Amino acid sequence: MLRRLKVFGVCVVLYSGTVAVFGAIWPEEFFGFKRVSWERHQPGNDPIWQEYGFEEGEKAIYELQGRRFTGLAERYADSTGAMAAFLLERPV
Repeated sequence: MLRRLKVFGVCVVLYSGTVAVFGAIWPEEFFGFKRVSWERHQPGNDPIWQEYGFEEGEKAIYELQGRRFTGLAERYADSTGAMAAFLLERPV
């Protein structure tokens, strides 16, 4: 029993390290488009973002055969905060 817990603990630690290293929101390739650049995104210093549970954000630029698009992604602690942020930021 104790051995199983040790193995489980090692797996959790290894998985956590993998997520930290490969924790990017945007992938290298997105439906054939190659990522040409990315940068961290912070919506602002307003305390509302902390209340919504904002964790991280990224802005990425993708390109394929001369076509280009920019994507903005934000990660929140839970779906309620993400929905509130969406309602706040959505265009009218």
